[in-house]
Amino acid sequence: MILLLKLTLAPLFVGLASLAGRRWGSGVAGWIAALPIIAGPIVLILTIENGVAFGESAASSAILGILLLTGFCLSYAHMARYFNCVVTLFLSWLITFALIALLSELALSPAVSFTIVIVALYVALKCFPQFDTNQPITSPPKWEILLRMLAVAVLVLVITSSAQLLGPNLSGLLAPFPIASSVLAVFTHRFFGVNAVISLTRAFVSGIFSYAVFFLLLATTLKSFGISAAFVIASLAALIIHAVSGRYLRLIQIPKLGSRAPAGKTEVETSKH
Repeated sequence: MILLLKLTLAPLFVGLASLAGRRWGSGVAGWIAALPIIAGPIVLILTIENGVAFGESAASSAILGILLLTGFCLSYAHMARYFNCVVTLFLSWLITFALIALLSELALSPAVSFTIVIVALYVALKCFPQFDTNQPITSPPKWEILLRMLAVAVLVLVITSSAQLLGPNLSGLLAPFPIASSVLAVFTHRFFGVNAVISLTRAFVSGIFSYAVFFLLLATTLKSFGISAAFVIASLAALIIHAVSGRYLRLIQIPKLGSRAPAGKTEVETSKH
């Protein structure tokens, strides 16, 4: 049952987010992918396999681990303007692993970690690059979404299978590792261009506030309420916060990027109509 969750839940989620991106634009895909539907099940699996105390420590570390996602998205958006998707992913992952090395040395309370993350998210949203012009896009092959799903399944298996070796703190820190965001960013960058990946990553960071609330509640309720109740409470709260962030996305009017532009028009020009 647990193996089935590892192999299906996260890939299906990324597949749905990818389809939404093709229908409504990369900003919507990024916002949907920011729900804790990958990191949440990872912590759930860790808790079921290793106990409530392990899960509580993992959830507490996962709050600070949100900085990994933020750093990845911000660095990818900036470097995508200068490099192809492979080089950009490599450099963004270097930054992510540097953050892992730094954050793994910290032992903070859930409340302090939550405060740091909220401030970091606010600052990061102010630092995203502007959209470039004249960015060509291509039509992706039909198998592209299946490849995204396969890549996510492999990453989830690696992280969850390493839990005993890594321990609760590092496992929790790695739970928000940019799995979905890496896969979505690379394929969006490759097939839809720089503007689309900027839209995707900025929308992703706008939605990560729900991540922070989700793990804060898990870290503070798992021991008192048990696994089922804690995850239900955290999930409901995350959905509410995510709905609020969706309204914020409409207010800042992220362009509908990721759909194929008509001949002779750029993505930005298309998004204005």
